[in-house]
Amino acid sequence: MSEMLESENPATGEVVGRVPVTPVEDVPSAVARARAAQPAWAARSLSERRAILSRLGEVLGPRTDTLAELLTREMGKPLADARGEIGAVSDVGAELEEMEAALAPEVLERGGARSTLYRDPFGVVGAITPWNFPVLMPHWMVLPALMAGNGVVLKPSEEPPLVAPA
Repeated sequence: MSEMLESENPATGEVVGRVPVTPVEDVPSAVARARAAQPAWAARSLSERRAILSRLGEVLGPRTDTLAELLTREMGKPLADARGEIGAVSDVGAELEEMEAALAPEVLERGGARSTLYRDPFGVVGAITPWNFPVLMPHWMVLPALMAGNGVVLKPSEEPPLVAPA
């Protein structure tokens, strides 16, 4: 049985929930799985990746109140701020459109020469995120990496572990 991490309400000390801790020796396996999945993801077009990632709003939007309440109980963030954080992550349309434009091949012409600049994925990106914006910070790191065709291994903060991977 793996070790469990308890998340406690900072105001009451009540245990809000528990999550399993990934043992250090399991990290290479997680990276290997991400590495194995990444080429198929990178092979998708920018517009395909954008369409898939745009579903984030469809998944999180209806859960805003539930996730905001969990975020408030787990880390003490005011409920209005928690709703704002979840709402910001749910509204990804314009953000994805901007990323797609930034990642599109760019034709460069100078002195009669023409070339095309492609932005290829790196492979697997490791994202380690802090506790203070446990939904927004992973979003800022994971979404652009995925949009660029990378695989991602996320290590959220252990301070608010329940809501961070939302």
